[in-house]
Amino acid sequence: MELRYNGTGNVVIEGKEAVCHLYTNKEEGGVLFKLEVQDALASELTFPRILEQLYVELSNGYRVILLNCTRVGGTSSKIPSGITTFTFNAKYHITDFGSGEEFENKFDSIYFYTLGLLDWGGIYAYGIDKEYKVFDEKKEDISIYEDEEILVSYGVSGSFLPVHESELARDIIELKQESYFKIEFKKATELNNFFDVFKKIKRLAEFTALKTIHPNRIEAYSNSNFDMIDEHKFIRKINVLSSEVNETIPSSYDGIERLVTIHLEELARNDSFNKYMSRYDLFEPIIELYLEMLYNKDISNVRLFLSIIEALETYHSRFKANTIDDFNVRLQTLLGEMTESNKKYYEDFLLGESNNKNQRFIFLKNRLADLLLADNKVSFDIGDIERMEFSDVISSTRNYYIHYDESIKTRARILSEEEISIYNRTLLVILEFHLYTEIGFINEQYLLKKLYQRWERASSILDIERAFTHKYGEQKNS
Repeated sequence: MELRYNGTGNVVIEGKEAVCHLYTNKEEGGVLFKLEVQDALASELTFPRILEQLYVELSNGYRVILLNCTRVGGTSSKIPSGITTFTFNAKYHITDFGSGEEFENKFDSIYFYTLGLLDWGGIYAYGIDKEYKVFDEKKEDISIYEDEEILVSYGVSGSFLPVHESELARDIIELKQESYFKIEFKKATELNNFFDVFKKIKRLAEFTALKTIHPNRIEAYSNSNFDMIDEHKFIRKINVLSSEVNETIPSSYDGIERLVTIHLEELARNDSFNKYMSRYDLFEPIIELYLEMLYNKDISNVRLFLSIIEALETYHSRFKANTIDDFNVRLQTLLGEMTESNKKYYEDFLLGESNNKNQRFIFLKNRLADLLLADNKVSFDIGDIERMEFSDVISSTRNYYIHYDESIKTRARILSEEEISIYNRTLLVILEFHLYTEIGFINEQYLLKKLYQRWERASSILDIERAFTHKYGEQKNS
């Protein structure tokens, strides 16, 4: 990250005078500062490792408050000049705050402005009338989550349309829109708490929109930080720069941009944010694994395959069965809902033909079989793999690529890298299906249809591959 120099100012910390050099990157959110003291061999203990709050006024008049500052690296001593330098990162960079002496890290609401979410959000700052004229669209914020402490809403803001003829004399008239998430705490609280909530909300938005989300600007408001003009109270807009601010990075799977297929309106209709937030601790590692795949544009098919399997295994252990005892209870429940004629088939399907009742662990193939069964609610398209063999083929392929044991190929079918590129889509459908059902999507057939629109059916892809092979005598790269 390239940092730009902002200026120099004098500060006093723990009774020690220092010169502060400030560097920032407003596009990517980087904030770094260096403290110089007149002592060639100053002790490492001259300043604390963590500075909760530091007010700095630079010589050019720029005033800033730096929050949650952490020492990075050791000290740097310049004996000839008699100076020791201490370097810190700051998590938050605050400007437009009024009095530095009276500032308190307590806020009532924060707006996180983002780009690239208009289609997902479904509301716009402008409309077009029957005569094809653009007008300002007045849309109320959409409430997406509320509990006893916080209220989260989504909205859109846009630049103003021209209101005077003089504005029409411009060569270029631009209209810009931004989505925003507004987070309000019912009791004023610190910045960290707002960012913790935003991290959770944005992860669900990223999961459903299939794109990375970073706020391009952040505005904070506090009822205790205001200006008085003619006896009128105006809450001051405080600008926040943070490492959470980054340029939006387009992301894709296999280099193909995916259309948004799960929109905010659908999440709201299914009460998804409430279901997700109430069990966030369970969802967190699974969503993190999923988003790592999304963020990594250069991920290989094999690495993607291993990541999806890890996410599926994590999901099953957290939401279905963590121990073999849990799994046996679940198995009895599933079998208890079936006819006697079906029980043997599904017991073989879930446990394998050995039906080893004495196994001490839930094997990966057991978990995959359970997720493929999906409580008998849907039937997933698994291409040319037999249903009874699917979990064994996938688990054996995972074991082959992790342990690289060629003997595995003598005991089970191992997918080639070309096949993995196809079945990754099948595994993503299975993973997303289960995650969406956990956040309230109860129309399973409709959900599955949407997921196949997103990832395609394995059987359809294989049919196309066979057509290419038949016509051209060679396999088309997937």
